Amino acid sequence: MYRKKCVLAITLILFCSICLGSIFSLESVLSLGEGEGVKIWAFYYHAYRGERNEFFALKNFDDRPINITGWKITDFDGILLLPNITLAANTTLFVAEDDGDFYTSMGFHPDYCYEELESSKGNFKLSNEGDEIALYTKDGCLVDCVVYGDGNGSLCPSTPLPNIPAGKYYVRCGNSWKAMGIGWSDFSPIAAEANITLFCSPDCAYDVLISQIAKANESIYLCSYLMTNNDIARALAEKAAMGVYVVVLLEGNPVGGVCEEEIYCIKEMMNKGVRVYMMVEDDDKYVYDTYRFIHAKYCIIDNETVVISSENFVHSGYPMKGYNGNRGWGVVIYSSEIARYLVNVFLHDCNPVLDCVIIPDISNILGGEAGEYHGNYSGKFSAVTAHGNVTLCVAPDNANRAILTLLRNATREVLAEVYYIKNWSTGYNPYVEELFNASKRGCKVRLILDGKYEGNYEFCRYIEAVADRNGLDIEARLYDGDCLKIHNKGLVVDDNVVISSINWHENSPTENREVLVIIRGSGCAEYFKEVFYDDWKSSKRVEVSQSPYLDTGTIAMIIIALVIAIILVLIIARVP
Repeated sequence: MYRKKCVLAITLILFCSICLGSIFSLESVLSLGEGEGVKIWAFYYHAYRGERNEFFALKNFDDRPINITGWKITDFDGILLLPNITLAANTTLFVAEDDGDFYTSMGFHPDYCYEELESSKGNFKLSNEGDEIALYTKDGCLVDCVVYGDGNGSLCPSTPLPNIPAGKYYVRCGNSWKAMGIGWSDFSPIAAEANITLFCSPDCAYDVLISQIAKANESIYLCSYLMTNNDIARALAEKAAMGVYVVVLLEGNPVGGVCEEEIYCIKEMMNKGVRVYMMVEDDDKYVYDTYRFIHAKYCIIDNETVVISSENFVHSGYPMKGYNGNRGWGVVIYSSEIARYLVNVFLHDCNPVLDCVIIPDISNILGGEAGEYHGNYSGKFSAVTAHGNVTLCVAPDNANRAILTLLRNATREVLAEVYYIKNWSTGYNPYVEELFNASKRGCKVRLILDGKYEGNYEFCRYIEAVADRNGLDIEARLYDGDCLKIHNKGLVVDDNVVISSINWHENSPTENREVLVIIRGSGCAEYFKEVFYDDWKSSKRVEVSQSPYLDTGTIAMIIIALVIAIILVLIIARVP
């Protein structure tokens, strides 16, 4: 009897493991492989309230044109017949519910609308809860099919994809699918050799930025989460008054709202001819922003020069010499290739046809008051020039992958200076996990968190506790120096430097518009290591005790043990 129970228990555990592997696979089992003709490339089924921008897209993955005249797309409730179309090689065909709503959310017109296509049966309308989308030739041969949510998998040879929230749509990636936000871009990283200037705040950031703005002769594009530094606003306004084309894109719904100092700057700039836009969200008017936040902080001069920083264009981010501010890192990149890439990102986001991109009506904006600098500060670091390889990434497109890849390839040293850390919806922070993994590979790992941000103390305790328990060369400290706070999001990984706007919480790399640059060049890592270790001397360790957090390995072992125990109890209870 005992042997019988053990055999049953082992069999059941193996069966559950196989089932779990199937459940957690995000790949949809499709009948066609990459490069085999026309497929369903994307579909958007859960539109925001008040919008009719549902769509699907077909793509010809072949290297030859394919005639799809008379082909049928169906959700098995309605059938749409495709008109006289020959789809060119490697091109995409968009079919949307409504032209206007699609245009104001995606930034371009669809090729067709549902009402333009002949319907041979019922009403084609994708369900928010789950449905099927199938593509047939005019002769009735199944070409491709996808099922999502509680759709009927028996109607199509594919595993149902999990439901995704309103505002997200599926895009094919090989034989799997990824979720993207409506209107998101899909840029790839770009790399180039360039001359660069390295700088840090509060020491020398203001002078570096103002000197670059002063050089502008043709155009300035500036993007920021916040813009409250009236001296920077005035410098932009003066350039606009001189005939330079100046465009500014700001977040329209920052935490706490648009403040008096930002209103002042907006008026200052717009009165002198600066084109100011804001990305907003207004549920009452059925207006939904493309990204959770416009959180990138960059400036492009004459399509030749790019300034990228961890800091907003505020008094604490770019303080005048002698005034205090946040610790942040920045770089000037002298590369037309990098500049043109970032201009394309800017123009994608600051697209006036999008209903979420507005021009502030300064005639109806009351108030506005110039801000002030904070305290005194004796700068220690000057800007330095260098040459190196720079790789530019943007979020949510590709920056998260770049950070994880860099950390996973660390071989000697990882220095991280970040504003704050929060666990993700998975229950842990993947960047912190990669710090642990780097330390396990023998890397020296040091982390500085802002000393005033709530929650950082407990995260330091957690990291120190895990390090002590596992004998890892990793140490975390809380900043207690002269700068106002650590607002940085910087990394030094071996000979690589990361400068970005990406905070270490889930929304930042996965939902926000962010910019990140990886720099590798002689003297670059050394410059920021010097800044880092100067802050390190002004940071303090926390008391190491039992952390309220558990590391993922411990959590996994607890869960496995509980599952096995429950299964065994159930088996023993049922076997006579």
